[in-house]
Amino acid sequence: MATLMSTRGPHRHYTELADLRHLHSKLKKQFQEKMAELSHANRRMEGHEAEVKKLRMRVEELKKDLGQAEDELDEAQNQTRRLQRSLDEQVEQTENMQVQLEHLQSR
Repeated sequence: MATLMSTRGPHRHYTELADLRHLHSKLKKQFQEKMAELSHANRRMEGHEAEVKKLRMRVEELKKDLGQAEDELDEAQNQTRRLQRSLDEQVEQTENMQVQLEHLQSR
């Protein structure tokens, strides 16, 4: 090992150590930057999750409102059909009375 050190020299050893320290510092900085990016992305994700939750709640409210509106429409259509039947019956009665009146007048 002593011969290895002598062939490389102490200066080369210190240069390698300095290079490794510099590389370590660079990697540490990159790691910190990536952690900051990750933290920012997580905050954005949490904001998006909150927005999605609000939108899902709004969709459920709209579904409920739609269901109520459909129920009201069904009721209105049923009422319209009942009124139409009643009107048809009254028209038929009126026509029958008109025929009876004409029959009585022609006597």
